[in-house]
Amino acid sequence: MKKRKCIPALLALALTLSACGGSSESTTAAGGASEAATNAAGTSSGADEPLTRKDTSDGEKDTPLTREDAAEKASESSGLPEGMDISQVMSADTIWADQDEEIKQALISDFKAQGMEISFGSDRTTKVVDKDGTVSVQNADGSWHFQSADGSEAQYGGDWPENEFTKLVPKPSFGVMAADTSDTEFNVLFSGADIDAVKAYAREVQKNGFSSGPKETDQDIQGTVVYTFEATNGNGYRVTVFSSAGTSGMTITKE
Repeated sequence: MKKRKCIPALLALALTLSACGGSSESTTAAGGASEAATNAAGTSSGADEPLTRKDTSDGEKDTPLTREDAAEKASESSGLPEGMDISQVMSADTIWADQDEEIKQALISDFKAQGMEISFGSDRTTKVVDKDGTVSVQNADGSWHFQSADGSEAQYGGDWPENEFTKLVPKPSFGVMAADTSDTEFNVLFSGADIDAVKAYAREVQKNGFSSGPKETDQDIQGTVVYTFEATNGNGYRVTVFSSAGTSGMTITKE
């Protein structure tokens, strides 16, 4: 069985850098435990217009930002030095396929110098191929999908994934902040899910077959509700559903 890689540094880096520019939540779900560990933030806004600079002092019309403006914007949001790289591209709140040709050509040149290829599709997708074989694709809605050379997959935003793990549980009504999948494990961070919704979802998971050896924790620790539900389905899979301080998610593992 392959060793689990959990989509190298790209997903973790994308989440960490985005958290630097706004509100952040963190969590890790593994086996039977849930602890805060991986910084995460909401997905890109999906704006479909080129970056602009608004001059409110004289009321002039917005004008497209230059290549230097884009680098500065990404640098400010990520806390990294100026100069565009994959981490800044993923952390910026920008649909890169919508940008002007100057910015696109600059990105192509920058990425080529780093041993990577970046391309822009007519369907408003942006594709980055890393030298390690990892393929990163930004969709038109601003979400990202990653696939590494070993076949592991991850996403940042986007729709509920379909795989051998998610077919074992009901599709939740809330969204996906981030998720990763390997041949042995599936992890997901929920978005837009309050504690009551998470508890209700855990009950649906239990009804869907995860009813062996159930363990449930529901505590109020200094005003913070900590909730976990664990169980197996009798077919070699274990699930953990959790919520703490507004951060929630689920892990499904092969035992």
